[in-house]
Amino acid sequence: MRRRDSIPTTSPNRRELLGQIVANQVALRSSSNPETAPNAAPSASPSPLPPPTFHVDVTIAGGGLAGLALAAGLQSRGVEAAVFEAAPALRSNNSTVMVVWPNGAAALDGIMPGLSGTVAEHGTLVNRRSLCNRRKPPPPPPGGGAESGLAGSGGPTESDTKGSGGGGAASGAGSNTPLGPDWMVAETEEAGLNMVPWRRIQEALASALPRPELVRCGHRVVGYRPVLKRGSGEGGRKEGRAGEAGEAGEEGEAGEGNEVGGGSEVEAVDVICEVAGSNPGENQLVVVRTKVLVGADGVRSAVRDQMIGDSPRFLNQIAWNSFLSSPTNPSAGANPSNPTATAGNPANVSSPADANSTGGSSTDVGASGEAVPELTALIDEVTGCSAIFIVLKNGERFWQVRYVDYEMDPTFQDTPFAGFGSKQGIKARLLPLICSNLPHHPVWKRALQEASSTPESLIFERRQLDRPPPTDSWSDPVCGNRVVLIGDAAHAMDPGPGQGALTGFEDAHQLSLCLADVGERGSFAEPAAVAAAVREFEARRIGRCVKVHRHATALIGYGEEGREFKSRSVTDQMKATMEFMRWMYSYPDKIHGDPESTLFQ
Repeated sequence: MRRRDSIPTTSPNRRELLGQIVANQVALRSSSNPETAPNAAPSASPSPLPPPTFHVDVTIAGGGLAGLALAAGLQSRGVEAAVFEAAPALRSNNSTVMVVWPNGAAALDGIMPGLSGTVAEHGTLVNRRSLCNRRKPPPPPPGGGAESGLAGSGGPTESDTKGSGGGGAASGAGSNTPLGPDWMVAETEEAGLNMVPWRRIQEALASALPRPELVRCGHRVVGYRPVLKRGSGEGGRKEGRAGEAGEAGEEGEAGEGNEVGGGSEVEAVDVICEVAGSNPGENQLVVVRTKVLVGADGVRSAVRDQMIGDSPRFLNQIAWNSFLSSPTNPSAGANPSNPTATAGNPANVSSPADANSTGGSSTDVGASGEAVPELTALIDEVTGCSAIFIVLKNGERFWQVRYVDYEMDPTFQDTPFAGFGSKQGIKARLLPLICSNLPHHPVWKRALQEASSTPESLIFERRQLDRPPPTDSWSDPVCGNRVVLIGDAAHAMDPGPGQGALTGFEDAHQLSLCLADVGERGSFAEPAAVAAAVREFEARRIGRCVKVHRHATALIGYGEEGREFKSRSVTDQMKATMEFMRWMYSYPDKIHGDPESTLFQ
């Protein structure tokens, strides 16, 4: 990757420039689709950009799990793939833990042999699990009452339906449980789940990169535009290719009169990155010239914003969670507001002064004197509240409280709170919600204890958003399909099924295979070869992810599909969950669907 000096640009100029770039690309997209905009014409050519600072085969926007996994897969196959991450350092923490289910493990090993084992080493085997569930009764069927019994919802149910080995004890209607007949309790101490902190997966992926120097933090991808093949497109501005000594060639950029799709060929993409300047109100624009741009920049993807123009969807849910360290292991508690991790040294994370004040909930202690790993989950569909507690090795703990209200004011979506406790008032919103649920279940006392004793700076508060996957294409035809989406940028979903990050790993696996084939043939400069590889990737991923996303939405009862799912009997809901897991865990086999399934064919 070759580099030249960047050119500083003030904020007003940056906004004007990017506005012109996006307007020009929208016009180009309209002009290439005469059915929707027969009289559309490209706008005036945007203002000049700085010359390209970097040249690289594949540019990955976003250094999250999917972006790093793709970089590892491509670099290990000899493809020059660089990651451009907006944050000043790779994020050290998002206060989340996850299970790498079999499809995720298979995808990781497909990306790089043995990678799933490296990730698993950072996890904790949790054998002791307890799930309490109170299901909101569906409307009674005509002429009869509602079916008795309860169904789980989301990740904890999936955890306890997979290979429990008959070790669980369940109680529901008619049982002796003191919680009442409307609660189901399932407990097991077999078939442990390997729970891995999100930050440890991030560190493992960063450490696995063959070329970690190709990770550039502090570079926010804010836009892109096509670079046309030399002499292609009437009116394209001629520009020299920035080499080591600045030798000039001639290339046409997509300017006025360039009708992409009318015979013009796109041979590269200019990716515009914003880098913070040394003075307030000043920043730098850095241009990366690349053969392929991959938008792995999350649910608020700038790449998707320009390509499709839609917005994230608020799922009427808010979550509060925290990942806590042990007083005997303070380094386990990362300071989310001041991470210092880098790709070359991902474990270099500072600890806040209050990181050791991690609550005082009681947990069982094993023979070694450490707390016994356990998972306790509570799902109350009647009140719309749920809580989960996980005790990990080294005294680390995780807790989360979620609130769902489908009559919640949609303007909540624009309320300016999301992230760690730098936003004041997190506990003022959370604690009254927990207290209102105390009469419903004893576990809420533990939730109150954990939330009260956790420093507000270590509580991560978020509104749950998703982005339904486009059903036709994840790539930009204006750029000759050289811009493509993966991960949350393509299909951000509710975490209920536990598949958000794992489908991102599947994306990274499949796209690394498709693009590596292009790289082996030395065909990145050939528009047809790149477009064919991206279309093959889309053929492998779109249908599968549409099904997964719909199931995730149905599990939480969102929208028409969710209401229909929640109206089914308990037996039918559990059947759907089991069929979903069987299909997902067969990856990479049956990638398009399970012919033996009635719901996921």
